Amino acid sequence: MNDNFPRLLSLLRSERGISQKEVSGKLGVSQAVLSHYENGAREPGLDFVVKAADYYSVSADFLLGRTMSRDDHAISLGDLEKASETEDNVLKGSVLLTLNKRLIMASISLIFDILSKSAGSEVISNISDYFKITIYKVFRFLYGVNTKNMEGFFKTPDYSWENISDAQLKVCEAKYKDLMVRPEEREKIPEMTNEYLSKNHSTMLSALLNVLHSVSKMFEK
Repeated sequence: MNDNFPRLLSLLRSERGISQKEVSGKLGVSQAVLSHYENGAREPGLDFVVKAADYYSVSADFLLGRTMSRDDHAISLGDLEKASETEDNVLKGSVLLTLNKRLIMASISLIFDILSKSAGSEVISNISDYFKITIYKVFRFLYGVNTKNMEGFFKTPDYSWENISDAQLKVCEAKYKDLMVRPEEREKIPEMTNEYLSKNHSTMLSALLNVLHSVSKMFEK
């Protein structure tokens, strides 16, 4: 099994707002055993995985953390590995692109949902500017790769835009961090437990968890 299984097993139960005692009866195990499965202390057999997937109406691949899709039309991690490792693979232009776009857009939406309920306008403005500058940087780089693209499309000169955009990113980051550590702002930020996130952001939470996991793997390299 893997680290995703206990997290997703607990998340799905929390989404429904039901107790371990109720679920354990439905899945034919004791509450203690279910607790061990949810905290990763024990690994279940295949029969339990199938029962749990049927009970929560998700695919077994989703429950095992092998796909972002809850139904059977899954984008698997195997597909993603092929897409990232194989030259000229059609998956590079379809599955990987589509998945990453969904992951990023859903994660940003979740962040803004939290901000809309817990942050002031100045905080939101600075975080929004941070994302906008990042988009500007990526697009401007892509635009400049082809030398045939029209010169003068951007007002900021080629020799200075990278330094200016990097500096402005730091300014935005410093501003929103300074604002949010103030007691009056800090108290507004919710305690982001699995229960809170699954209850208030269930449709986007899986995307965020996948982004966090993939970035953590980058840090380990």
